[in-house]
Parts: sequence; C-alpha cells; structure tokens
Amino acid sequence: MLEQILCINPKLGRKLVKILNLKFPLREQKYIALYQAAKANNEDITKLPANTGFVRDIQLGNLVLLQELDYVCKQHGLKYWLDGGTMLGAVRHKGFIPWDDDIDTGMLRPEYEQLYEVFNKTSRNKDIFLDFIRSRHNPCMYWYKVQHRKLPFLFVDIFPYELFHSKLSEAGKREMSRKAVEIRRNLSKDKSLYKLNNQELYKYIKLTVEEQVRENKPVHLQEKPDVFWGMDFAHIWNNWFYNYEDFFPLKEFEFEGFKFPGLANPDAYLSGLYGNYMDYPSTLELAHCKRVIISKSEKKELAKLIGKA
Repeated sequence: MLEQILCINPKLGRKLVKILNLKFPLREQKYIALYQAAKANNEDITKLPANTGFVRDIQLGNLVLLQELDYVCKQHGLKYWLDGGTMLGAVRHKGFIPWDDDIDTGMLRPEYEQLYEVFNKTSRNKDIFLDFIRSRHNPCMYWYKVQHRKLPFLFVDIFPYELFHSKLSEAGKREMSRKAVEIRRNLSKDKSLYKLNNQELYKYIKLTVEEQVRENKPVHLQEKPDVFWGMDFAHIWNNWFYNYEDFFPLKEFEFEGFKFPGLANPDAYLSGLYGNYMDYPSTLELAHCKRVIISKSEKKELAKLIGKA
C-alpha cells in the first residue's frame, strides 16, 4: 500500500513514513551488516568497500549536486571546502563514508552570501538549485542546501563560517565557544523569530553575531584570525572556534575519483569533531537514507542523473 501511495504521491508517502516512524530495519541491516562484521573483526577501516544498491545511488546523486556546487563556485571565484563527514570520508576513504550518504561543505560568510545571489543563475541543470532550509525545532537555525527539484532526498549542506577579529588562546576559544552556545540557546527560545522571513532572520542573526560575538571589532586578516561556526547552522558541537591555519590555504583532496577543495590541516579539525576519526564509530548505522523510500518515477530520474538510465 505504501509503495502505491509513493508512486502516486511521493510527498504523502514520505510524510506517512515519518508519522509512523518507520525505520525499515531489514533494509538497513542488508546494507550495514557488512560493515558491522568488519568492525567486529577489526578490519582496516580505510579498505572497506563502497556501499551498493540504493545507498550507493543516493551517494552518487549527491555527488552530482556537489559537482554543480563546485562548478558554480569556480565560475564566480568563490571558495568552499569539504566539511564534516565529507572531509572525513575524503581523508579516510577517498570518498563517502560507506554508511553515510549526505555531503557537507563549508564557506566563509561573505562568499556564502554571494553564492545565494549567483547559484540559481549559473547552475547548468535547471533541477539543481540552492535555497534556505529552516529548522522546525530551532527558530534561529537555517542554512543553504543544494537540492534537486524532482529528487527531494538529495542535498548538499553548506555550513556558514565567520572570521573572528583576532587570534584567541586555547582558553579564549573555549570561553568564546561557551558564549556562542549561550547566545544561541537564548535565541532558540525566541519563538517570535519564526515570524521573520528568511532575509529578515538572516539580518537579525548577523547583527547578533556582530554585537555579541565579534563585538563590532574589525577583522585583520594579517593576524590570521580564528574561524568560527555560523550562529545559524544547525550543528551540535560545543567547540565553535578553530585556528585559521587549520583551514587555510585550502588544498585538494580526492573524493570519489574527483578533486575537491578541503582543509589545510584536516587532522586538527577532524580530531576536534570526532576524536580518533580513523577508528570505527561507537554506533554504526545508515545515515539519512535509512528512511528514504524512492518511487518508481524517482528511481528513473535518479538513474538518469547518475548515468545509470
């Protein structure tokens, strides 16, 4: 019955999946059992084979979106980098983490803003577009996603980053991180923010950062100021501040047979996020794709996008 609903109305089908909290354990087990066995046998994590089936198709679909982001950024001289789990995948697997499917990228605020102005005018595929996503759980969290009009389960997240006005000590980073967490916690309680449109909310968050985090002090690039997370991205990390030289200058990394920009010192960054990132995670399960059901029309569209039609 659910498959029939999906063929007729994929959006309604996905809504029912969410309402019923379906996790499709049999399908998840099919695609994750190999890696759970490898973990149990303490096999070399860097030599794990790529995923297969629908998981791999979703990964390759997201890769096409990443390539479009790369194209648009190069056309306009905008810098971005692989981030989060995607940076980890590039370092550890030269591609996707086998049980992960989404793509994380980062940009500094000025270029992040420029991207919004040019992406949809420059994209070579009319179905691949950039737009805001707003959190349903936190009124101050919203960010850009590269998306596909016909395949709503595909996306590339873009994380906004800021430059601080100077370079902090390690103790200073911890103190400013605590302050940033407190500011966002207070913002998240302000339900009136839901009444603001995207641009109004964007300006409000920028003003908050200037007044309460950066304290209106000018940024001096010659000092290699610290880099910190944008207040508006839905991350859960407590460490918000990082060394400028751990990010820049960007360098190239192999990811799924292509070259993409990544961090200057990924070891420092990934260690801060994941600890021993070369080891298996404590919990090993599929990521976003574990709840995705693809209709027949979407399967055809995805096959066409990734060249399997």
